[in-house]
Parts: sequence; C-alpha cells; structure tokens
Amino acid sequence: MAAASTAAAVTPARSIFRKVAVVIILLMALDMIRYHFKRMKMKARARWFSLPFLGDFPTIVADPTKFWDNLIALAPNGISAFKILTQAAIFVTNPKFAKQIFDDQENFTLFVHPNSPKLLGEDNLVYMSREDLVRWRRAMVPNLKKAEVLHAAAYTAVNSCSNMLRKIAARSPAEQAENDVRYDIRLMNAHLSLKVFLGGYLQKGEAEWIADDLIVVTNGFIAAPVDLPFTDLGKGKAASQRIMKVLHRISDECFRRMKNNEEPLCVLDRITDSCIKAGIKGYGRTPADIAHAGLDFCFAAQDATTSALCWCIHSMEKHPEVADKIREELDRVLDKDVDFTEALPRAYNANKLPYLRAAAINQLQYRPPVPMVPHIARHDTELGDHKIEKGTIAFASVMGSKANIEGADRFEPDPDNMLDPAFKKVLCFGGGPHMCPGRFYASNTVALFMATLVHGYDVDRIRKPGGEDIIYLPTLYPRDSLYVMKSRAEAA
Repeated sequence: MAAASTAAAVTPARSIFRKVAVVIILLMALDMIRYHFKRMKMKARARWFSLPFLGDFPTIVADPTKFWDNLIALAPNGISAFKILTQAAIFVTNPKFAKQIFDDQENFTLFVHPNSPKLLGEDNLVYMSREDLVRWRRAMVPNLKKAEVLHAAAYTAVNSCSNMLRKIAARSPAEQAENDVRYDIRLMNAHLSLKVFLGGYLQKGEAEWIADDLIVVTNGFIAAPVDLPFTDLGKGKAASQRIMKVLHRISDECFRRMKNNEEPLCVLDRITDSCIKAGIKGYGRTPADIAHAGLDFCFAAQDATTSALCWCIHSMEKHPEVADKIREELDRVLDKDVDFTEALPRAYNANKLPYLRAAAINQLQYRPPVPMVPHIARHDTELGDHKIEKGTIAFASVMGSKANIEGADRFEPDPDNMLDPAFKKVLCFGGGPHMCPGRFYASNTVALFMATLVHGYDVDRIRKPGGEDIIYLPTLYPRDSLYVMKSRAEAA
C-alpha cells in the first residue's frame, strides 16, 4: 500500500519535470529559430553555433580577441551576425556601411555599455539623441579645436612625457624588463588630462588621488555589471562619486570666474564661458552639467590615449626607419639654443614638423585605440541590401573597416600623401555627431610623445611568447609593453 502511494506521488513529479523540460527545449528552439530567421533576413554570415539564451556571450568573455578576429575573418568586407544573450547583433567590416552607421543618427544610436550610466551618470555626452545635448555639443566642441588651447596643451604634454620617460629610464634594465610601461603611461595620461582640462583649480594632493580613481573607473567599465561595494563596478562607481565632489566645487568656481569675464585657466573654463555666452537652454546651463562634462573629458582623455601611446612605443621599436626620420626632422628644425621641452612644442605648434605630424596620424589609423563602436537600430533600416531590424545591435568595426581602406593597414608615414588627416574616412575617432571632440588634442599628444621618445631614448622590446598579441581592455593594447629604454644623451 505504501509502495503504491509512493509510486503515485513520484509519477506526477516526473510528469511535471518532463513538461518543464519540454517547455524549456521549445523556448530554446524558438530563440534559435528567431535568431537565424533574423540573420537570414539580414543576409549576414554567422558562426556555426550559438547558445540558446546566452548566445555568443560566454565566448566573448572567455577570449574577446579571438572572437572579434574570427568575425573579421568570417566577413572581411561585409556583415557577420552573432548573438548577445537573446539579442541579434551584426559586426560590420565594410567601411561604407560602418560610416553609414556612425552618420545615420535617424536610424542608429549609440548602444551604451550597461556600466556607463552608473560610472559617468545619466547626463552623459554619449546620449546625443537628446536635442539639448546636441545644442550643448555645438557650443562646446569648438573650444577643443582652438589653436590657443592646443598650443598650451602641447607644452604640458611634452613636460609630462619627458618626466615619465625619464623616470622609466632611471630604472635598472632588470626592473624595466619586469615593469609594463602601460601602467606608467596610464598614470601620466591621467595627470596630463587633469592639468589640461582642470588647470590650477585642483588643490594640493587632489591630482594624485583623482588620477588613481580614474583608473578605478576604467576598471569598472570592463567589469561584470554587478553593482556591489566589493565589485569592480561598485568600486568604480564610488571612485566616480569622489571625483564628482571635486568637479562640482571646480565647476562652481568656473561659472563664477567666467561670469566675471576673468581669463580662462583651462579647457573647462573655456567650455563654461561658451555655454554662458551662447545662452544655452537645457543641458550645459548649470555648474552641475559642466561638472559631468569634466568627468567625461578626464576619463576619455586618459584611456584611449594610453592605448595610443603604448602602440607608439611598439611602432617606434618595430619601425626604426620611421624613428630615424623623426629624429632627422627634429635635429634639422628644433632650435638648439632652447631646451627641448620648449623647442619641440614651439616648432610643432608652428607646423614645422610635417613628418612627425604624419607619423602620428598614420599611427592612429594603423592601430586605432577603439576597435569598434556599438550602435542599436532605432527603426527597421538597410545597409546596402542587408535589411536590419529595429533593435539589432550594430558593431561598426574600426579595425575591420581599416583593413579595407588602401594604406590604412600599413605604418608608412608620408607627409606629402597623408591618407586621412581629418579622420573622416578611417574611423579611428568615430564619425557623425559622435566623432570624438578631442581628436586633435589626442593626435597632438601622440605626436609629441613620439618625438620625445625617439629624441631622448633608444628602445629595446623584451620579447615574450604572445607579447605582441592584441588584447581588449576595452581599448586595444599589445598583450605586454615590456621595454628597456636607454638615454641617448648618456650613451653619447
């Protein structure tokens, strides 16, 4: 009797389990059928297997470099498809289609990293579909192109680069061989961006801890979207809030000084002054808005530029013929009676170093710091004969696109035939309304770092297996940046 009762109880349990299993299998099948139907409609090539519900997300996390390289190989000049969880996505390597995604703000908008609002706030420069942000950007961006801003930043950059390289070269060869210069460059860039954008408003000791906190914020971007005090995202959020307290104080002072028509001390002053004079309505009219902009600029200026400078060292070591031509130009043009840290920015600002400028532009095109920019389709639209459904995530691949532009995949500087000095064809600074407003500041920093490096130092790379492989952090880096730098002055 008891056995019969137990068997009767087990049978319904098994029946429920089977029903649940059948439902799950049907949902998994439906998820995959829906994805492949979308993929075929888009006429996009795809990986042979993708997990139901999870899609390609585990593969991306496990080895992002291999995953993105495989997508480039799958459709080297077109569109490939993959899945992020349950969401269909495309990877675009055709330069024409990639540029269309950047330019067509009616049909595509930036797909923001889920950690971004927590780290940089909801009122962020990337939300450019809002009309008040568009107006504010139009008032703000010209400040980052002004000659007096770029010229002043050049002197600051040369001094910062000189001090950092001197510190690295002072280490013993054994110490240099064990210390990845990426960390030195990241810290230097954080200090440099703070000096350029915030000027003399920082109080004693603030630059040091803010520079450290900017690195914590960066780590939060590549962390899992778990917002707890002990996670990288939680730590990044706390670091952002600490920085914002200082920026609120600084932006209040900026508004007070600019309303009194005092002389601008930094880029943030100039942005504030533009907003006041333009009578901005909506975003940009308050000190709090300017404080958020300050965080955006300080963060953006240090991460992508760190990647670019790491690749600079890599290229100068790997292409000694380019380094020799830069040295020859510096020796010929720079005033020997003036200290190098004065002579270099003076000559560069006067446009007397065309080969150096061409080398910097070529470097950014050859090894773009940002490998891709994700967007999301706002409406059903088309890329050529590819039909893209609303909600599809579209990754405009900068790395994949440049491989299809003649000359962009080689490091061969030519001042008489620069491929794309405005960065509108080779999309290493994005495109359309989202094109990086600090691109001229960034390219100048790359050029001045390059000149400071080759003028003062000989560089030998410590070669280890896989050391030159590209990794995503989330900007692109060599897997390691281990070098021994020797002072040319001491060697002479």
